[in-house]
Amino acid sequence: MHDVGKIGIPDTILLKPARLDERETAAIRQHPTLGAQIVTDLLDPEQVQWIHSHHERPDGAGYPDGLRASEIPLGAALIAVADAWDAMTVSRVYADAREPGDALAKCVRLAGRQFDLDVVEALRTVLAPDAHAAERTRTSTGLPPQAPEACASTNSATAAGGPVLARPRPRPGP
Repeated sequence: MHDVGKIGIPDTILLKPARLDERETAAIRQHPTLGAQIVTDLLDPEQVQWIHSHHERPDGAGYPDGLRASEIPLGAALIAVADAWDAMTVSRVYADAREPGDALAKCVRLAGRQFDLDVVEALRTVLAPDAHAAERTRTSTGLPPQAPEACASTNSATAAGGPVLARPRPRPGP
């Protein structure tokens, strides 16, 4: 449902096998706003915001509002990683599917810039639930080692100099 706004984007743009030009990029960047407008009467306001914000990035380079880090609703951050995972692991008109390990490595490389750190860590943990396998994945993708207890709780800091992946998120208002 997050890409429902693409219904308002011409197929010539959506199915284009080459790089989009500036006009086409501007058009595709309208789909989160269009999607949020479409679902306003169907979903609760928090879920509408997820759709509106699913292309925001922690580094502020996303769209449509240029939100940064904790300004991005967690649901939107989850959708962003799930959407990118799907785009990387399923063949598209413009790209062949990547192997899951390659897709995970790319998500890890982009964690903190394009993707939320906590969400990428959750994906890594789900894809490699065995702590030993998770640590192999972590070190092969360039992240520093992390103590198993740090993986188990989103409120704990990491050991051995690893990054702190958890951060407080604002609670939705009443």
